[in-house]
Amino acid sequence: MSNKMISSEIEVEAFLKEMKEIIDSVPFNVATDLEILPKKRMQSPIDPYTTVNTLLELNFDKNDVVNEFLLLDKSEYIETFIDNKHSSLPPFLHLVV
Repeated sequence: MSNKMISSEIEVEAFLKEMKEIIDSVPFNVATDLEILPKKRMQSPIDPYTTVNTLLELNFDKNDVVNEFLLLDKSEYIETFIDNKHSSLPPFLHLVV
């Protein structure tokens, strides 16, 4: 069974709206409420495409990432991933920035 699907435009818009509301809410603190995984488990730390190396190349920190999240639009949506290992987690929308 594939762990990918295409969400409806309404679902993508709802996801983006909810994400932006969470980021804009008073209790949201980028320093404590956003965790960025530096690399995948089997990925080499010298791989230029790890998250941490990409952030370094872009000269981005967590605040820059949050600002990019706020700029996301439904037109950047590609697909939705379902976490088969942790089925209790919500789907992960794949967007291109």
